[in-house]
Amino acid sequence: MKKLFRFSIGNYIGLFLIALSLLAPGCGVWRDFTTYFNLYYNLSDLYSQAETAMKEQKKNLLDLEEPAIPSTATTLFNQVIEKSSNLLQFNGQSSYVDDALLMLGKAFYYMQNYQKASRKFDELISTQPNSKLVLEAELWSGKTQMRLRNFDKGLQILADVKEKATKIGNGNIITQTLIEEIKYQLRIKNSVAAIEGCKNLIAYDFDSEISAEICYEMGKLHNSLNQYDDAIKAFQSVSRYSPTFDVRFNATVELGKTLRLVKKNDEALKIFQKMRTEAKYSDKYDVIELETGLSFMELGKYDKAINKLVIVDTGFATSLSAGTARFFLAKIFEEKYLLFDSAAVYYKKTATQTSAPEYQEKAIIKNAIFTKYFGIRSQLKDQEKQLNYIKHPEEFARDSVKFVEDTTRLGMMTREANDEANIRKSFEQFTNSMGRNIDTSKIKTDTSKTKTDTSKIDSTKLKNKLPDNKPPDNKIGESNQNKDTTGNYKAMAQLSKLQGTAPVKPQISADSATTLIVKSRYDMGNVFYADFNMVDSAVYYYSNILTDYPGAKLTPQVSYSLGNCYESLNNKAKADSLFNLIYNNYKTENIVNAAALKLKKPQIDLNYDPADSSYIEAEKIMRKKDYSASVNGFYGLYMKYPKSALAPKALLAAGWVLENDLKLSDSAAAVYDTIVTKYPKSIYASAIKGKLDVYRLDREKKKSAAALANSVAAAAADSAKKSALALKPENTDKDAKPAKSDDKKVEEKINGVKRDELAQKDVPAVKNANDSKITGATKEPATPAEIKELKAVSGKIEEFEKLITTLKSEQNSLQAKMAEKNPKLGEAIKLLNETKANLENMKKNNLVK
Repeated sequence: MKKLFRFSIGNYIGLFLIALSLLAPGCGVWRDFTTYFNLYYNLSDLYSQAETAMKEQKKNLLDLEEPAIPSTATTLFNQVIEKSSNLLQFNGQSSYVDDALLMLGKAFYYMQNYQKASRKFDELISTQPNSKLVLEAELWSGKTQMRLRNFDKGLQILADVKEKATKIGNGNIITQTLIEEIKYQLRIKNSVAAIEGCKNLIAYDFDSEISAEICYEMGKLHNSLNQYDDAIKAFQSVSRYSPTFDVRFNATVELGKTLRLVKKNDEALKIFQKMRTEAKYSDKYDVIELETGLSFMELGKYDKAINKLVIVDTGFATSLSAGTARFFLAKIFEEKYLLFDSAAVYYKKTATQTSAPEYQEKAIIKNAIFTKYFGIRSQLKDQEKQLNYIKHPEEFARDSVKFVEDTTRLGMMTREANDEANIRKSFEQFTNSMGRNIDTSKIKTDTSKTKTDTSKIDSTKLKNKLPDNKPPDNKIGESNQNKDTTGNYKAMAQLSKLQGTAPVKPQISADSATTLIVKSRYDMGNVFYADFNMVDSAVYYYSNILTDYPGAKLTPQVSYSLGNCYESLNNKAKADSLFNLIYNNYKTENIVNAAALKLKKPQIDLNYDPADSSYIEAEKIMRKKDYSASVNGFYGLYMKYPKSALAPKALLAAGWVLENDLKLSDSAAAVYDTIVTKYPKSIYASAIKGKLDVYRLDREKKKSAAALANSVAAAAADSAKKSALALKPENTDKDAKPAKSDDKKVEEKINGVKRDELAQKDVPAVKNANDSKITGATKEPATPAEIKELKAVSGKIEEFEKLITTLKSEQNSLQAKMAEKNPKLGEAIKLLNETKANLENMKKNNLVK
């Protein structure tokens, strides 16, 4: 039977002392006793558990940020805060107040509530000045200020703490202050000062385990500064102290990696091969195999490297090492073997699966590059096939037939395989039900009796051969008796790959297809040059464009890119010849100034307009009053440089000269109309649109008036003709034809009516001329019928004159309305009318013809 109590002599002594304290005067001892067992014991135990959980999260001694708080630690720290608060509230007179304040401050610190932590540390220092925990509280107060980024205050506190700790020989606190100073130097990225701090801490060597870890961290700092020899010494010195298992392993791995950086690849390989033989590293084999593979890669032994990296990828698929292995597998396939398909697979795996951030970011970029490369490659292949179909339509027909044949054949093979599989499955079920174990792999099946009907298929037309280069069996429906099912499936898979997609009939022209091919080849060259850094391949694509597609739209850009390639290959002569080609022949292209920089030649003004000189010359001619020549100059500029910004301006100038100097309003209107039609958004189109509208309206009215005048003139001419014929003596011989001289006289009478004069509104003049000419031609008095006819014509002419008067009135009214809406246009109309009136007066006075 177990004893209920088991006390040692020490226990009895403790009980005796407790009993004695109860009899002693005062209640302080009793308060401490109850506080300890009621609160402090549980409080310190909870805090110890929480702090242990936090330290397990911390990976490196010199991490600048506190580790993430695990959920268990959060719960424990909340309990610590609660119990500490209770102790301070209800047992504030006990001797455990300083302990409670320190634990409470640390709990807030770990919970990253630095403001509250600082207040608790300061409270301990100010209210418990005689406590042995004051120096530790000052240390944590300094650490808290550093986390609050009050660096000056924090560093001063830490310096004071280090001085006090040195006086009393507290090595632990000295070590902690040195670590905080190193962290500060790392935070401000002063690696040199951080290395000096590490050396001071190692020299002090209060804690051999910490010294070992500091050596390891110092080695990494040397590597960050490319001080590889110093880094090697630091990693090697780790073993002189008392490193933990992880620190020793990490330092050895970093030592091997640094040896690779100084090209001591054989030494690095030996280190990792030796580590692979040690059983203590069995849970680290993924890292060791990875570094071994990378060492083989640096030695140029790519087959061995691939073997090791594949082991990591497949054997440790979920580890970070696997992600790194995939990245370097992709790199080897891309750069050493040029196997882009394999490289793309591994880059995609690195980008989408567990990987170190540094390699995952690179893999994401590479994955995008390969996606672009495969897209361009597929696009280029399709475009070249389309161009081939355009040039050779028989190729499209042949590929279409081949696709149908392959599809038919694949369908038959699939059905046969399914029938054979079903027969085997049924037989296996039968034998299993009979309790027999029969090897069905040796069973030969006859599929000729299945439902597949191949009698209507002419197998002689199936010209495609299987991947093993054997022609298909003419008796497809019954040929599988002597074939292995696995072989059949393999043939199906290979045929499926060879089958491809259905041919597409071209829907574009050969020129369009060629333009697309040039663009795709240029893009491919850019990918090889800029993304893959494969200059030779880029040169191939660029040169191909210039050779096979001379005069292509992208010629200047391609030439510049090819020049860059030759420049990177140190072939300056070829590079400069291409840059000069661009500089001399493509002065309006943006790329010309890039070429100018390469050649160190003056920059080209891309805003230069070659039409400038033509416009200036036409203006000079106009000032010399050679108006016809100036119009030719302005209009010739438009014809030669229709895309120039000066083209609409030149047209406006030509129209102005025609209108104002040469008085050719119809020609001016035609030029103005060209501005509105060709350059509708230009300021010149807006400037003359109103004038052109007025001209068009006036022209339409004139056309209507002219049409009416022509109608009247035609009627008058017809009437005159009839009258003239009526006045002619009748021929006694009815069958005889009139003499030629008489016909001529009649025609002269008819032509006496001037229709053009009627069209020009000179109606009275036309009337008198007609009267005189007709009378003069006949030399006989007019008959009553002729007089009546002429009066009718005269009446129509009077009506026409009234219509002209009405149209003029409407024109004046319309001009007045337009003048109201646009004062400037009104002034122009007024000036135009005055000019017309002046010209009329000058004509009347015989000043002008």
